[in-house]
Amino acid sequence: MAVCPPVLYQCVELTRGTGNRQQATGNRQQATGNRQQATGKTMRSQWECLLENLGEWQGSFTRFSPQRKPLTPSEVEMLTDTPTVVSLEGLNQNKTVRQVIRRYPPNRDVEETVLEYSTLARSVLFFETDAFSQGSMQWGTFSEFGAELGLIAGNRRLRLVQLYDKDAQLSQLTLIREKRAGTDTPERPPLTVDRLLGEWQGEAVTLYPDWRSETYSTKLTIERPDSNRLVQHLTFGVGESVRTLTSSARIDGSRRDVACYVSTQLKINSPPTVVY
Repeated sequence: MAVCPPVLYQCVELTRGTGNRQQATGNRQQATGNRQQATGKTMRSQWECLLENLGEWQGSFTRFSPQRKPLTPSEVEMLTDTPTVVSLEGLNQNKTVRQVIRRYPPNRDVEETVLEYSTLARSVLFFETDAFSQGSMQWGTFSEFGAELGLIAGNRRLRLVQLYDKDAQLSQLTLIREKRAGTDTPERPPLTVDRLLGEWQGEAVTLYPDWRSETYSTKLTIERPDSNRLVQHLTFGVGESVRTLTSSARIDGSRRDVACYVSTQLKINSPPTVVY
């Protein structure tokens, strides 16, 4: 069975309280679109977005097991953390890109992979923000499936690789944190539950393999009804296609920054609610 899923990228900003903030956000988005139309601004090509990633990126490939530790089920086991240097160089007046991936595993020789390409496959999609996604274009019974999701902001990149085995079970997670060489970009402070609480409003863009795109507003509300539980509501879409996903989470008593999702609800427009 062939599947060409849309790719979703979200930019959000935190807001507090109530009022007409969501409407104001929509007005700002509409105004931005009107300015682009008035100035005749055109979208950059996929290749031009790729070129924004040129340079040397220093970081690490951190691989996690999808299974939790037996004695500490609130924690995911880290399998390896390998320092890396990834360089992307433009050749032939940026008509070709050479990518060199160097891994520095402990107590082993350096591993190097060199790739060159002058076109992008349809399985690779770039957004105007230079965020990107690449992965399998088809899913079939008893076949492996996976995707890489990448975000870039200034001199930092964050990528996540998700792989599923032939039984459609999550088999591997790799988190790739990088910064551009020669820059002094500080690490963000550790994320905690308290920093997530509140109402987040933003914009979602769905980009399809044929380069069609859809843009709509999003709202994420995260509440803490008691000391050991979180509830979040994610609303997205427009008109009759508006959907709300509701999830509950359990917080480990000794680690406030770890949440284990135990149930999810999907509500489309109005009841009934489907639990899965």
